[in-house]
Amino acid sequence: MKKDTKNLIIDTTIALIQKTDGDPECITNRDISKEAGIAVSQINYHFQTKENLLNQCVQKMVGHMIQGLEGYLTHTADMTSLEKLESILNMIYTYLYENENLALISILTDHKTPTANDNTNQTLNVWKPLIIDICSKNNISNPNLISMLLIQSLQGVFLRTNLIKQELDIDLRNPIERKDFIHKTLEYYFGEIL
Repeated sequence: MKKDTKNLIIDTTIALIQKTDGDPECITNRDISKEAGIAVSQINYHFQTKENLLNQCVQKMVGHMIQGLEGYLTHTADMTSLEKLESILNMIYTYLYENENLALISILTDHKTPTANDNTNQTLNVWKPLIIDICSKNNISNPNLISMLLIQSLQGVFLRTNLIKQELDIDLRNPIERKDFIHKTLEYYFGEIL
């Protein structure tokens, strides 16, 4: 019964997050309790804090998007690994900017309490084989380091979106500028083969 109640709370919270256009801060424990038909004390029992509940919900929602990336790769046989990587980065950044509140929670949670199965590592696991392939075919050393630096730099840039616009005059919320930024980032890492 405990697992069913916990899943009910998570599923209800995710549905409410989706109704608020991805702004989980608008949701109260009372909203969740009312929608799920349970007592607020059940939410507190299973998650202790609203922050813990929101973190688990956001991790699940973003994790679902990451699984979609894996499915996408099965349909890209005609693309090079570098083209696949650029395409995936564009998809990820589009998701981040379409879901800024969720992305912010996900990235900050991963940095605050990193785990082997957090969304950052799941994302790395999707694109690391591409980077390994790119590096092996082009005699570039240390693909694991490149993978880690790439994800950390892209997450950092996302977290500093407003400053990037002020300091570099790049509007990452603009899809065209964002796509150009991703291409230039890959040029920095793989310039000799782009």
